[in-house]
Amino acid sequence: MAAITAELIGRTRRVYEQEKQPQVLLLASDYFSKLTEGEYKRVVMTLGHKELKAEHKNGRLLDSGLLSRGTAEQLYLAIRLALAETMSRQISLPLLFDDLFVNFDESRLHAALGLLGELSISRQIVMMTCHKHVAEAAARMIPTAAVISV
Repeated sequence: MAAITAELIGRTRRVYEQEKQPQVLLLASDYFSKLTEGEYKRVVMTLGHKELKAEHKNGRLLDSGLLSRGTAEQLYLAIRLALAETMSRQISLPLLFDDLFVNFDESRLHAALGLLGELSISRQIVMMTCHKHVAEAAARMIPTAAVISV
C-alpha cells in the first residue's frame, strides 16, 4: 500500500512540475518584475537542483537566499500570487493576506498595492493590517478598495 501511495504521489508531483510549474514561473516572473519595478526580470527554477533564482535586469542569476529580505518577500509574494492564479483558473477564489507588507519600504509597498489593485479586478482580495500607513496607501492607490476599521 505504501509503495502504491508513493508512486501516485510521485506521478502527481511530476505532472505538476511538467504542466503547472512552467505556468507558475512565467506568471511569477511577470509579477516579480512588476513588484521590483523592473529591477528583476524573471524567476528561474534550475533544473535538477530545485534552486529558486532571480534574474537581475543585468542578466545575472541570484540565488533567492542572497536577496535582501524585502526583495525575497517580493519574490515569495509573486510566487504565491502566481500559484493562486494558476490553481484557480476555473473560479477566482478570494485571497486573504495578514500584514503582508511588514518588511516593505514605501516603493515596495506601492508596487505591491499596484499589482494587487490589478488583480482585484478579477478576484476579491482581503488584506488585514495594523499599520495605518498601509491602509491609507491602499485607499489611495486602489480606488475600489473598501477600508474597514475595527
